[in-house]
Amino acid sequence: MKRNGNALDTLLRCVGLALAFGTLAGCGGGGGGNGGTTDAPLVLGATRLDFAANDVEKWFSVQCRGGQWSASTPTPFLTLTESHVAGNERLTVRVNRAALASGTHTGSIVVTGAGKTITLPVSVVVAAAEIIIDNRDPRFSIVSGNWGTADADNGNGCYGPDFRYHEANRTEIGRARFATTNVPAGSYEVWVYWSADPDRTTAQPIIVHDAAGVNTTYHVNLQQHGNQWFRLGTGRHLFAPTGCYIEFNTDTAAGYCNADAVRLVR
Repeated sequence: MKRNGNALDTLLRCVGLALAFGTLAGCGGGGGGNGGTTDAPLVLGATRLDFAANDVEKWFSVQCRGGQWSASTPTPFLTLTESHVAGNERLTVRVNRAALASGTHTGSIVVTGAGKTITLPVSVVVAAAEIIIDNRDPRFSIVSGNWGTADADNGNGCYGPDFRYHEANRTEIGRARFATTNVPAGSYEVWVYWSADPDRTTAQPIIVHDAAGVNTTYHVNLQQHGNQWFRLGTGRHLFAPTGCYIEFNTDTAAGYCNADAVRLVR
């Protein structure tokens, strides 16, 4: 019996040592190799993020065996918010389309933890938007001057039922404005519409007042390109729902000035 007892003691001591050093199969949380675990050091709950046209925010879970992780993005239209709540670690991603043109834009998110780095691709869809503001729209206003009204028959065509006109006047400048009230914030092409006629000015001043408070002045020849949309320049302008406008004024040498319609294309 004593011999058997010694053998049992020896066995128990071996088992105790094995448990202490985690060398028994199943030790270390779940079996076999790498200390008994096959868990990756850093696991994300998504392999990519795709924002459809109406999506603003998405999130995914983050599992980091090392406990500490962080996220960053080189993409200017993405904002990240980390949530380090035990058992519910997640990263929330929000997109800002304000400065984006229509189409699909790509970016990335970089998550680092437990000595590992994962780059997550991101795509963002911006739907095309077209906003037309006619001279009969409430967002149109006469700021100064005596602007007359002419219909298509008397004005050689126009957008909508009529348009506004004013003789050139650099002494008492007449101003007519199309405000971007309630227009979604974003970057837009600016197009304008007029009816062409030999009595029109060859240098109609049009001022685009953008969200940064910057004025960009264009001059267009109203004797040409009539009854069609004409793009102002080749760039885009950043507009906000308030405080921005497109102004037609009479600060030109001769001829009639027009204010008919504007079109904003995202």
